[in-house]
Amino acid sequence: SLRDSPTISAKTRERVRAIADKMGYRPDPEIARLMGRLRPSRVTQQSVVIAMLDLQSDQVVDEHPYIARLRNGIEKQVDHLGYGSTVLRLRDYDGSAAKLMRVIRNRGIIGCILMPSNEPVKLDARVKWDGISVVAATSSVLAPRFHGVVPDQIHNSMALVEDMYLRGYRQIGMILTESLEERTAHHYSLTMTWHGHRDQILILPDNVSAKENETRIAQWLEEHEVDVVLAQDTPIVERAIRRTHRGQGGIGLVSLSTINQPGIAYQDERPEYIGESAVSLLAGMMHNNESGIPVHPRVTTVDGEFRDAASVAKRLPRRKKSNLR
Repeated sequence: SLRDSPTISAKTRERVRAIADKMGYRPDPEIARLMGRLRPSRVTQQSVVIAMLDLQSDQVVDEHPYIARLRNGIEKQVDHLGYGSTVLRLRDYDGSAAKLMRVIRNRGIIGCILMPSNEPVKLDARVKWDGISVVAATSSVLAPRFHGVVPDQIHNSMALVEDMYLRGYRQIGMILTESLEERTAHHYSLTMTWHGHRDQILILPDNVSAKENETRIAQWLEEHEVDVVLAQDTPIVERAIRRTHRGQGGIGLVSLSTINQPGIAYQDERPEYIGESAVSLLAGMMHNNESGIPVHPRVTTVDGEFRDAASVAKRLPRRKKSNLR
């Protein structure tokens, strides 16, 4: 009753709370900690299942390295805590959150982790999440707002620009997509604006072919004197750089995303740790029967780490002073 279990009626919960208050009962955090360790050891591997909800609109041939590492982190922590796991794909249910929710409830699933999507997602507001604990391991879900664990894009991009200054780069450019801008609440472009590079941001439209974007990037590079580019889709940018006849050595290149592309430096957003943290948060919510859409969503952010490569060689020993205080 004191944990708001939905299996107990509201009348009984209120009665038990009144008795507990009268007796002066207060929870013992140490006992709660020990019980939290005992409970997983009592259940079988598949008795409590956590669902990873795949929100991608299309089936991708090769899973993005970020998502693969995120999934590994989730599965590792799920196994460590003694739960089972499954993957449910929204596209398998015609993109209907209502159909997906029926499956979740029919299978007795009480914990879900929202996985990244290739485009911003707004789930059907009519769907009820009562009794389901949810953590978003992505900023792709714009509505409803759940508790989440995501990369700290502001910190990561600020640190990345500062690192470029240390390497001697002065004219920093950034190439983003419209969907990335929306999913990340414009954090990347805000960083560029703060550092005085607002005019050196290229926003690529969604639903445009790679060839068209490559041409658009090449034209943009000819018009802007950038010496390093921070971008999401580095293969396209790399080809556009070659088309400018300046060669990779002429323009530095860094990926804003966690990638596995030899020779290309990138910002490692540490997806494994994001996955582990999401499971830990979800387990605590399930233990305390914290479910449904939260009134005050809270977000945990994870700092990334820069992974060096030949695509960003050091240039000058001096460093330009930035606006960062």
